Amino acid sequence: MDISSRFSSIDFFAYLFPGIAGTLGLLVLLSLTPLKGTLNILSADLSTGILFLTVSFIMGVAYAGFSEIAIKWREPEARASIKISIPLTEFEDEIRKAFHDVLKLNRKEKVQWSKDHFYLCRSLVFEKMPNCAQLIQRQIGLRQLRMNMTFPIIIWFVVSVAWGIKNITNNNLFWGITLIIVSVSLVIPTFLMIINRMDSNERREVREVLVAFLAGYKTGMFDKLEKDK
Repeated sequence: MDISSRFSSIDFFAYLFPGIAGTLGLLVLLSLTPLKGTLNILSADLSTGILFLTVSFIMGVAYAGFSEIAIKWREPEARASIKISIPLTEFEDEIRKAFHDVLKLNRKEKVQWSKDHFYLCRSLVFEKMPNCAQLIQRQIGLRQLRMNMTFPIIIWFVVSVAWGIKNITNNNLFWGITLIIVSVSLVIPTFLMIINRMDSNERREVREVLVAFLAGYKTGMFDKLEKDK
């Protein structure tokens, strides 16, 4: 496997775009502090642009950690329930049978489907069905991108409130209060929308994995795996 197959542009942009959004928010916030004079050293040239993108990517990686913390308020059961489900209700028994046949497991008892079962199916699909793996990785990448955007949204919320307070202190009461009210009223619906779309991406990932796994089993894609055992 060469380096190009290991590099995922989806993963790269899942860190870069939130990094750009969050870093711009920090720069706008910085303009409200005595440190705003440091922004004068930035110039609109190629080297500054490359430096900004590099810093944004690094910050995006850092934001990802904070973003994951920001959405952990959800109940663990609610977050885990998606991967332990088999959305293909008409083929649930077929998927269980395929899983046990491929891995040569004991099928005397109906074992409760878990995340471990799903992860094994996904690993097999990634290994044996690269074309299907690309579609699945797209859903994973989109979910990661949406999750990584949560902390930059918090940054921009703080920026909006800070600018609102600044307008109030400058006797621009109407625009200051309006900015604060709009920021507060938008932040919660935005979070809920992001979480909803993240769940949608995860459901599509589970569906695509199980469909590919069942199709691969029926077409003999995993026969070599069984022979190796």
